[in-house]
Amino acid sequence: VNRMSIGVQSFNTEVRQMVGRLDTKETVLERLATLKAYGQCSVVIDLIYGLPGQTMEVWEQDLADLVSSGVDGADLYQLNVFDGSDLNKDIANGKVPAAATTAMQGDMFEFGRKYLDERSYRRLSAAHWSANNRERSLYNILAKAGVPMFPFGSGAGGNVDGSAPS
Repeated sequence: VNRMSIGVQSFNTEVRQMVGRLDTKETVLERLATLKAYGQCSVVIDLIYGLPGQTMEVWEQDLADLVSSGVDGADLYQLNVFDGSDLNKDIANGKVPAAATTAMQGDMFEFGRKYLDERSYRRLSAAHWSANNRERSLYNILAKAGVPMFPFGSGAGGNVDGSAPS
């Protein structure tokens, strides 16, 4: 294993719980610190902007928590609410607030881009940033080249002998 990508989504405990994440901010930060302490691989997280209850202030704190966590890189992804999904149903039923509008998501992305740029993060692709040289987006480069690699985990991609394991 040379890279671990964790779908944190948000560090904010209330926002996390609205979208079905059980761990608190403190637990997430502790687990990231433990992974980093092993020193065996690049640790990268996914953050989502536009989540229900995620104001610009919450988003700014998510970015501050990203930086203070010391992880090697991050992806900033726009929330997509799909018809028929549990989140779509919860929003429609008023269980959780509406997701951010497309315009607000655009503002959140631009804020995140500037925030990371001001802290010397290097943009490696449309949604991916590196905090240091440990995260070089090697996975993305190798995957695009079709290099054999064993994917492990939800959403992981790769191939072994030309076939994608299921």
